[in-house]
Amino acid sequence: MGQASDAGPAGSLTGVNTSFRLVGAMATMLLAACGSKEEPPSATTTPAAQRKAPQLTEAQQAAIKLTAQMVSAVKADNSPALTSVKFELQARPELNQPLKVKLVFIPLAHGTGLGATFVADRGLTIPPNQPTAQFDAIQTGAAYPYELTVVPSEKGVQYFNAIVQMQGQGDPQVQTFSVPIIVGAPAS
Repeated sequence: MGQASDAGPAGSLTGVNTSFRLVGAMATMLLAACGSKEEPPSATTTPAAQRKAPQLTEAQQAAIKLTAQMVSAVKADNSPALTSVKFELQARPELNQPLKVKLVFIPLAHGTGLGATFVADRGLTIPPNQPTAQFDAIQTGAAYPYELTVVPSEKGVQYFNAIVQMQGQGDPQVQTFSVPIIVGAPAS
């Protein structure tokens, strides 16, 4: 007597009352979940938290600064790079005029020394008195600058190759890098 009931005239629950009860129950569960105090995952259990940016040495920071405006030479094969070669032209290439090319070698692997010889394709000449690049007691990530002079003899895209030898334990490892030089106005 006098008790409220969800039952309809025939004693069954109505669809509207059932829907309200379900929504109310779900809202209660969500609110209860929002109020729980779950501790954030610790740094020891989160792989992303364990990863930190590597600390750069002074030599690596200097290499980044020195090569910021330079272009990377193209490695001729798909083997893992032992060194990075970057370059910058010191002037606009002109026919039959010496052109200084600033190169920077950055060892990416451990080694005891690094050397480079240069071979020009047709259209470029490297003066015969140009010394080879040779660096001893190298550090991984440090920059080793070298200046090469080439003389363009033909218009168009000309290349020279830097054949880089990394000395270490065992046999030296060799990789070749190509440096393009555009001489004269581009063809239209």
